[in-house]
Amino acid sequence: MKSKKIILLGLILAVTISATAQVTEHEAKLRSEDTKATEDGWRAGGVTTLNFSQMYFNNWAAGGENSYALNGLINLFASFKRDALTWDNTLIMGYGFINQQVNGFRKTDDRFDFTSKVGYRAYGNFFYSGLVNFRTQFDNGYNFATDPPALISRFLAPAYMISALGISYQPSSNFSVFLAPLTNRLTIVNDSILSNQGAFGVTPGDRTLMEFGGYLRANFTKNDFKSEWLRNVTFTTNLDLFSNYLKNPQNINVNWETLIALRVNKFLSVNVNTHLIWDHNVRNDDDVALVQFRQLLGVGVSYNF
Repeated sequence: MKSKKIILLGLILAVTISATAQVTEHEAKLRSEDTKATEDGWRAGGVTTLNFSQMYFNNWAAGGENSYALNGLINLFASFKRDALTWDNTLIMGYGFINQQVNGFRKTDDRFDFTSKVGYRAYGNFFYSGLVNFRTQFDNGYNFATDPPALISRFLAPAYMISALGISYQPSSNFSVFLAPLTNRLTIVNDSILSNQGAFGVTPGDRTLMEFGGYLRANFTKNDFKSEWLRNVTFTTNLDLFSNYLKNPQNINVNWETLIALRVNKFLSVNVNTHLIWDHNVRNDDDVALVQFRQLLGVGVSYNF
């Protein structure tokens, strides 16, 4: 298990370095060839971070537990615009863990989130649009309150895929709102234990749950603030809302994530990441859907491009 987590984090780091090099090279090329940049119509960039912390105690009177933690994050985007056509893509990958002397390895972050949206101008800043979003996690998740720890998630259990048709409003390259009255939301639970438990809203024994409803996605990303005190700040926030027309439409699923990256210098940064989820299909042992919230504060190596 230990080697698996180290290999996974190493893979994310390798992708980070590769993606950073490739996109940075591409951006430099576009800057030096203004005409070609206009013809290509591509914008690309992102934020990559790697945070490490370590604690060691020896005969410490106040007590303490030896530990170390590592968290990696990749947040990339690539957008194309030419005439009436737009194509926007985002990819977020994150993985982190803490290793404590007593409790051993436990993951602190684990996600894969890819979104692709194509639009064709209707009029002004409005576009006929289609969107696909897929998200899951890489590694197993456990409830450590039980003995032995109970499996509660794994790769593709759950996974969520949204396919939507609607209209988007894009007044600038930093902000967009997508409203889709025709949306299919597929929940995948590709694990026999979890599917038999009816986890994540599936019927016990089934591995998929299909829902049809309305969907709204709002996105704001900015890394070129004019104010002096915001010049080194990258701010990204994404809000997803979904309502199932066919069952309990008043229960609107919420997925809201925000990333603030403050660049101290070229390679050192402070990052704050928050993620809020409310999903009517994810319920506790008392059959109650609760607000899920995760917050990560990190200081470490970062590269913005």
